[in-house]
Amino acid sequence: MVPAQYILVKTSIQTENGIIKYHYEIDVFICSGNVYENYSHREEFKYDDLLEAREKAFSRREEIIYLLEQQGMFFLPFASHEDFTQGKNALYTVSLILVEEINDDIEIYVLEGNKKYLLPEDLQREKEILKRLSNNQS
Repeated sequence: MVPAQYILVKTSIQTENGIIKYHYEIDVFICSGNVYENYSHREEFKYDDLLEAREKAFSRREEIIYLLEQQGMFFLPFASHEDFTQGKNALYTVSLILVEEINDDIEIYVLEGNKKYLLPEDLQREKEILKRLSNNQS
């Protein structure tokens, strides 16, 4: 029997409404409260195995956060969202997103990032998607 961590979870599923595709993204946003130009960057993680994409996206998010914290500033010193003072600080958000593509429609589920945008139902939805994709391979 193959251990669970080695089971491939395909990134798409055929439904009555067409093919649904999934991938992960990292969204980086850094701002200094309009003192300097904002910075944003997005990375996509598209692999044949959705669990591999998830692992690489989580890893990359942690790496980006580590690098930002080591740097300590973006023109101005970083502060938390709660401690931010315009003109004195910069702040950043590194979000982890699960993207669901259904034909031309896109749904996003924010799994990690700025706490005010996190919804418990997004984490639940990710679990349901991973379970459905895993079950679909049997």
